[in-house]
Amino acid sequence: MDGKAETQFKTAIEHHQRCLENAKKAGDTNNQGKSYCSLGNIYHGVRRYKTAIEYHLRALEISQKMRGKIDEGKSYCNLGRAYCGLGRFKTAIEYHQHHLVIAKEVGDAAGEAISYGNLGCAYHGLGEFKLAIEYHQIHLEISKEVGDKVGEGIAYCRLGKAYRGLGKFQTAIEYHRRHLQIANEVGDKAGEGISYGNIGCACQGLGLFKTAIKYHHNHLKISQEVGDKAGAGVSYGNLGNAYHSLGQFKTALSNHQRHLEIAKEVCDIGDASKGSLSSYAYILMLLHYLQQCKPPVIPVLQALHKDEKPPEKIIERWNCWFLSDEKKIVAIEYHKRHLEIAKEVGAKTGEGESYGNLGKAYNSLGQFKTAIGYHKRQLEIAKEIGDKASEACSLCSLALSFELQGDLMRAFDFFYGSVELHNDIRASFQFNDQFKIHYCNQREVDSAYKGLWRINLARGEIIQALLAAERGRARALRDLMERTYQLSDSLRNSHSMKKHI
Repeated sequence: MDGKAETQFKTAIEHHQRCLENAKKAGDTNNQGKSYCSLGNIYHGVRRYKTAIEYHLRALEISQKMRGKIDEGKSYCNLGRAYCGLGRFKTAIEYHQHHLVIAKEVGDAAGEAISYGNLGCAYHGLGEFKLAIEYHQIHLEISKEVGDKVGEGIAYCRLGKAYRGLGKFQTAIEYHRRHLQIANEVGDKAGEGISYGNIGCACQGLGLFKTAIKYHHNHLKISQEVGDKAGAGVSYGNLGNAYHSLGQFKTALSNHQRHLEIAKEVCDIGDASKGSLSSYAYILMLLHYLQQCKPPVIPVLQALHKDEKPPEKIIERWNCWFLSDEKKIVAIEYHKRHLEIAKEVGAKTGEGESYGNLGKAYNSLGQFKTAIGYHKRQLEIAKEIGDKASEACSLCSLALSFELQGDLMRAFDFFYGSVELHNDIRASFQFNDQFKIHYCNQREVDSAYKGLWRINLARGEIIQALLAAERGRARALRDLMERTYQLSDSLRNSHSMKKHI
């Protein structure tokens, strides 16, 4: 965080610590609980979730001793939010359910609405978008009943995000526009900016990148007007994504660098979807792309930084990358930095991504045993947090490492496991053909199928190699035919993949 924000943070902490000490001396248990709650909220605000949890647990303990149901409910709510910040969504759900029970028990309609909304956010974090929508709809209904316009707007915002998760971008835009309308009605400038940003993200999902850029610029402008640095950072990140999709890589890189700078200022490192972790990833990816193109990366960076020393400026002595003889960017130190941050804030998703990226980097150096070790850690974390997509990608990465090491039997097993898991994920989409086709075209799925045909070909199994090569491209088409002609389950199962060893 910048100097001013750090001073404000320290001042707030010192104030509430003094209040806590005074309450302890006076034997004032009630105010002790309030101080613990306030300290937890302050640490939550700077994304120090583990410290926040410690304080909220103390507040919870006091509220339970004093049998203050409303305060107990607030503590459960705060703990759920903090665990969401750490990416521990299942634990968050437990706390939010406790809050919901108490809110109903004491007749706290506002608290009940908040609980439903928070449960929706937690299920969203688990990727269970349909369930998230159900909870957000209840939040919306209660907010309307009690005349809570701000809560209504928040519910619309979250519904839009959930529909984006399902790939229903047009529906998402409708909800985000309702949020925008309410934000305008109640004079919520920050909410207005967030709405513009969300509409921009939905437009990107529809492939309307130029339109998306206009909305992201609106979000950026408002964020700067109201002094919302975190919002400005998110805007730069979204602009970077949109320009990248248009192939304007210099502009994309510049925006991601701004996102990274702001993210570090405001300590936005806990959420890999919004914070500096994603900025690191995009900068690395874009530099990798630029290195393969003309002009090469160093002149591009010089153009961006106007004759300054760009590599030293950008990597800030972290040695984020170096160029190999084959002109590939190997980002060992960058990925270790990413891993360090993810562990520091307890971001399991980011930690898993770091292990995966380290594995890929060591693969490129020919250090396959080391790579396998990192990919196994990635697989463990994916299973731990229930991230099936990451689990499938980990299996594919392990397969590639074993293939490069010459262990074709184990490589085949891991490629096969990856393909099967990807198919299970796709089956969960049911008949959402647009989402299935989008998912099937992802690079990881393609890599798994390619791995299978390479292994089969190396083992002389020509027919199986051809089948594996064609099966990946035929998946989305077959799903569409099943939907159109309502093929029976037996026919559908007859096309299931068989393992040939």
